[in-house]
Amino acid sequence: MSDTSTRHVIAFMGTAAFLLVFLAGYIAGTLGWWIIALLVLIVYPIIFNMVHAED
Repeated sequence: MSDTSTRHVIAFMGTAAFLLVFLAGYIAGTLGWWIIALLVLIVYPIIFNMVHAED
């Protein structure tokens, strides 16, 4: 896959993830499920530990 194709795939996946999270947050907000926002405190450390960036 060329660099341009890879960039398009990454951009599309990032946009799709953003839209999914936005819609989930919007639906949770309209239903009054504010407690769902606390899941960020759980999800962030999990993702942070999964990503092993070299210093």
